[in-house]
Amino acid sequence: MTDLPRAHSARGSDEPSLTAGESAVPPASDRPDEPRRPGEPERSPGASSPADLDAAITRATQVFGTPDATTSADERKDASASPPAHENPASTSTPEISSHETSSRETSSPATPSTESPSPETSSAAASTGTPRRPSKRSPSAPGRGRRVRDAILVGLAGLIVSGAFLWVPSVWYDEAATVTSATRSFGQLWQMVQSVDAVHAAYYSLMHLWFDLVGYSPLTLRLPSAICIGLASGFIVWLGGRLVTHRIAVVAGILFFLMPRVAWMGTEGRSFALTTLIAITLTLVLVYAVRSRRRVWPWVAYVILAVGGVAIFAYLALLLAAHGVTMVWWALTRLRGKARAANTARVFGSFLVAAGIAAAGALPLVLAIRAQAKQVSWIAPISDATRGQIFTTQFFTENPVLAWIGWPLGAIGVLILAWGGWVRFRSPAKPGGIAGGGLTLLQVAVPWLVVPLSGLVVASEIFSPLYSPRYLAFTAPALALLMAVPIVAVLRKKWQIAIAVTVIAAVAAPSIVAQRLPEAKDNSAWSQVADLIARERAAETVGTKDAVIFGPVRRHPTATSRVIEVAYPDAFAGMTDINLDTPGALRGTLWESIHPLSERLDVANEADVIYLITSNKRDWRGGVAARLAPLGFSITEQWKLTGVNVLRFERVTTDDGDAPTRGAPPEDYVDPSLTTPPTDPFGMPTPLPGEPGSTSAPTVPAPTPAP
Repeated sequence: MTDLPRAHSARGSDEPSLTAGESAVPPASDRPDEPRRPGEPERSPGASSPADLDAAITRATQVFGTPDATTSADERKDASASPPAHENPASTSTPEISSHETSSRETSSPATPSTESPSPETSSAAASTGTPRRPSKRSPSAPGRGRRVRDAILVGLAGLIVSGAFLWVPSVWYDEAATVTSATRSFGQLWQMVQSVDAVHAAYYSLMHLWFDLVGYSPLTLRLPSAICIGLASGFIVWLGGRLVTHRIAVVAGILFFLMPRVAWMGTEGRSFALTTLIAITLTLVLVYAVRSRRRVWPWVAYVILAVGGVAIFAYLALLLAAHGVTMVWWALTRLRGKARAANTARVFGSFLVAAGIAAAGALPLVLAIRAQAKQVSWIAPISDATRGQIFTTQFFTENPVLAWIGWPLGAIGVLILAWGGWVRFRSPAKPGGIAGGGLTLLQVAVPWLVVPLSGLVVASEIFSPLYSPRYLAFTAPALALLMAVPIVAVLRKKWQIAIAVTVIAAVAAPSIVAQRLPEAKDNSAWSQVADLIARERAAETVGTKDAVIFGPVRRHPTATSRVIEVAYPDAFAGMTDINLDTPGALRGTLWESIHPLSERLDVANEADVIYLITSNKRDWRGGVAARLAPLGFSITEQWKLTGVNVLRFERVTTDDGDAPTRGAPPEDYVDPSLTTPPTDPFGMPTPLPGEPGSTSAPTVPAPTPAP
């Protein structure tokens, strides 16, 4: 019988992918010193065989084995319908090997090719068709499903531990107080509020409302969902990476992800950033499965649901849909060789366009409602020279430039390695395109994920209005983590070397992660200290003392008062009379309350025994309040200066005969005499200091900037 030429299946060479320690030696039939077999096409000395290309691909991108994903049945059919030019069409009909043979091949040592001889049945079948056995779906080094699941769970638990460590310690700050005040009101009140403000967070507030109904509110329960989301996201990155590259790269990427300072910050933040990042990873994972499933509908349905829900949670996630569009165009352009493959590519690409179009239509009403409230982001600074520093450091490596100089170069090297491997494979006539058997590649997924949202925000900020804030692109951190892992695994190779590299990165990231767990880590907020102080002072008072409180301005937020501290720590203020309160925000359909001028509430103040004033150390109400309360017989008995906050305790002073004096004077030891002039502004408070909102004087201090 005449020997047929060596056949290649749609998955490539019959030889298993090389792993670490193997040499790329061409098969014996491909060596130049051996004669050409009958029927084998003649090759020029400079021609590259498919085995040579496989070896180059292995060295460039898959030094530890092939991706965990397997080729779909549809893809194998497509490949068999359009065999390579050098393959005999009759040789595409190959009997399947037994499950015992598959298992024994998959469990062989990664460093030593399997020497097991085929069974007699398989040998006879191969001889009758002139075709060798079909190779295993996974390379010998690819881990089993159980190990992949186990590693994803372990990395996820590690991410949860790092994110959840001491998350109750940092003081609640303004943005988190907005979550609390919104999520603790009724759904009717919440709906009324989002008609005028914070529609962008309506879905997240609704979820947090359900969460608080279940577990109650505290700073711990406020942030716990975010820590859980980071843990899940870390595990999902391992699973996503395993679909695109090798399992070892995926595991390293999951660890690098939760070590990023921006990610660690998300895990302790009672906002939607961690949930948005988890949705972004899940949405990308669904896209990868949808591309490989070919003719199945359910992945595209899941994609639409996740996309609409993700945009509802955070509108900026719509930029990920644009990134996925670039990914799909890139993927389609690499798969246009061959009629059968082109038809399947067009079918998959059309399915994506339909799914993305439905998702965009479903999210459009919310986007329009958010656009009507664009004044909420008026605090964002225009694009400037400082933006480069925000992109390089703040966006992923908050306040850690050393780690930024490690992370970005690693990501760039990862792109180069993947680009070279993708180019080599694209040139192979025996490959259907794509490192993962015709599916999406890490390069096609990660680069648009990282670049498109950033570019879109920067361009929109230049053309329309400022929209870029480093924390708004936190959902792109997984893409950089995956790219950073590629050179670590590809260059170092050995497990102990990789462990040392990851440990070094963890050591560099540790100071930032620890700093995020300090009491005043969030915007220098000392609200928890204020609440502890009030609770401690009230506990030392005589039983039956009538306490009242005046909430003055709060730093950096001219539309709110320090009543946000009561929102964040309600137990400390339980039972106290809020002297200035007019209508709570929940009743007026706004985020914050309306207040009365103190001059109109002196009768309420006169009923109290002790009055606490909590005011900003910049827009300082101490002098004006002291002047208003002095005629009622109140004098300052104690004063505390905390970070950004002044707290004063006023107590009614009695004369020797037991009667309250007609007028009391605040001690000059506690109040700056320049602030004791009677209030003249419409709220009955002292005029703002120079440089503060509402002041006509030139600023004497730098204007505050929003938190990163």
